[in-house]
Amino acid sequence: RDLYIQTAMTTKSHHWLATAFIPYDIIRDVMDEYKQARESQMGMTSNWGTEPTEPTETKAAHAEAKSTTPPATEPAKTGEEEFYDLFPEIDRTSFEAYVKEYPEVLDEGWENIYINEAALYKDGTSIETTEGDQVLAVDVPNQILLIRVSGTGYRGVLAIAKKNDKLHLYTSQYIGGYGEFIGDIATANNGVLAVTGSGFLDPNGEGDGGDLAGYCMANGVGYGYHYGWGYKRLELHEDHRFYITDAYDGVSEGTTDAVEFWPAMVLDGEIVVNDDWAGINPRCAVGQTKDEAYLMLVIEGRLIDSLGTDVAECSRIMARYGAYQA
Repeated sequence: RDLYIQTAMTTKSHHWLATAFIPYDIIRDVMDEYKQARESQMGMTSNWGTEPTEPTETKAAHAEAKSTTPPATEPAKTGEEEFYDLFPEIDRTSFEAYVKEYPEVLDEGWENIYINEAALYKDGTSIETTEGDQVLAVDVPNQILLIRVSGTGYRGVLAIAKKNDKLHLYTSQYIGGYGEFIGDIATANNGVLAVTGSGFLDPNGEGDGGDLAGYCMANGVGYGYHYGWGYKRLELHEDHRFYITDAYDGVSEGTTDAVEFWPAMVLDGEIVVNDDWAGINPRCAVGQTKDEAYLMLVIEGRLIDSLGTDVAECSRIMARYGAYQA
C-alpha cells in the first residue's frame, strides 16, 4: 500500500491513482513518513574524508627521505594492459571471447576501441562486467563505458565516464523562455554523453521546460532560486569533484556547476537512503567514484517491461560500481 501511494503521489499527474481509492488520512500518514525521510537528510554533507593537513616539517622530512631513494623503473605497459587498467569494470574473459569473435575491434589498436551496441533497438554485446552485468558500449577515446542494469520490473543504463575534467552543466539556450531536448543541448555543446540535471516547473502539465525548478549553476553563472528544506545541492568544483550539501546553504567557493534536487543517496562511500524512499518511477541519478570517475544512471519507466524502480535500488546500483558520492 505504501509503495503504491508513494508511486502515485510522487508524480505530477497521477495523484488520482491514490486519491480516488484511498482515504486522505492514510495518504497523509504515508507521505508524512516520506517527508520525514527527506528532513532526516538535512545537515548531511560530503567531505571526501578530509583529514588534518600534515605539518610542514613532517612533509619536508618525508620529501628528504624520498629523495635519497632512487625511483624504481617500471616496464612500459602494453595497450592491452592499459585498456584493462582504464576499465577494471570489464570482465576480461568475456572481453577476450568478444575480440576472438570480432577481431576487427582491434584494427585501430587498443587505444581506439569503439564498440556501440547501446541503441534501443540493439541487443547489446556479449561482454560482461565483473559484477555480471551486460556491457552495451566501450568508447576508449572518450573513456566511456555503458552498462545494462536490470532488476525486478525495471531496466536501465549506467554510464561510467573516466575523463573527470570534461563534465559540465549546460542549460537550454532559451532558459527562462522554453526548454530544449537533451540531445539538442548536447549537440550544441559538442557533448558525447548527456543526462538530465535540474527539473523544470510544469503547471497543470503544460510547462514548456523553460522555467527552472530550484537553482542551478552553469559555468559559474547561477540561475533560479534555491530550494528549501529537504532538498540537496550537488556542486561540481574546480577540482572536478562532486560535493553534496543542503540546498539552502550558500554555494561553495570554487563551484563551477550545480543542480538541486533530492535525495543524497551516497555520501563519502556510505548509502544514506533506505526503503522509506519507495515509489516505482523512472529515475536519473549521478555520482562519482573515489578515483573521480563519473557515474550517470538512467532507469527507464512507464514501459510495459520497465515500470521503474525506487531510490534505494538506485543507490545500490551506484554503490555496486564504486560510488563515493551520489
